[in-house]
Amino acid sequence: MESTGARAGVYDYEVLLLVGDHLHRVPFTVFVHDVTLSLETPLGTGNWSDLNTGDGATFGNLNEVRDAMLSHRITVGAMTSYPWPARDDQGRVIRPLQLDFADLDKALAFHKDFPQISFFFGFNQHVEPPQRDRFGPVEWMSDEFKEIFREWIGAIIGRIRASGRDYDQFCFMNFDETLDEKVEQLCVLTHSADPILTALPKERRNW
Repeated sequence: MESTGARAGVYDYEVLLLVGDHLHRVPFTVFVHDVTLSLETPLGTGNWSDLNTGDGATFGNLNEVRDAMLSHRITVGAMTSYPWPARDDQGRVIRPLQLDFADLDKALAFHKDFPQISFFFGFNQHVEPPQRDRFGPVEWMSDEFKEIFREWIGAIIGRIRASGRDYDQFCFMNFDETLDEKVEQLCVLTHSADPILTALPKERRNW
């Protein structure tokens, strides 16, 4: 809703919805506060706005979607454009990790005007293993899994920061099921892989 120029106060409205032969009246109230946000103030939304790399060959209107989001001050872009580790013929992850950052670099460039970016983790809390086969035949939260994951997410964080984004300009998140213990395990593991936090003395770490 466009509220430019609106005076602070309470406004009552009614929406009429015609469904078949039935007319529904939906009353609602809008509270306009005496506050003006700067154009740089980021606003997050709960809708799925997975623009990824902005590949016009696949989705020809993504530029228009991006620009419309920004013009309406939806300033948090969401994506899943991160590389999974390369694996050998037996399906095991090649060490040190081999990561193709081409799509991530495209995504970062496509979202350069978004003050913040969120990356959805592609893990399913309802299957075993939650990581599927993306890290090879390793058990969830085993020492080998943690070692691979830390190297993987650390490289991604480094790539994002190298693009010019600092910590307050991106985040990693799960799409849903935030009360599942696997989500908590993943958050703790991600935190422990941070290249800045891991440089802290052990007594200052909180994982």
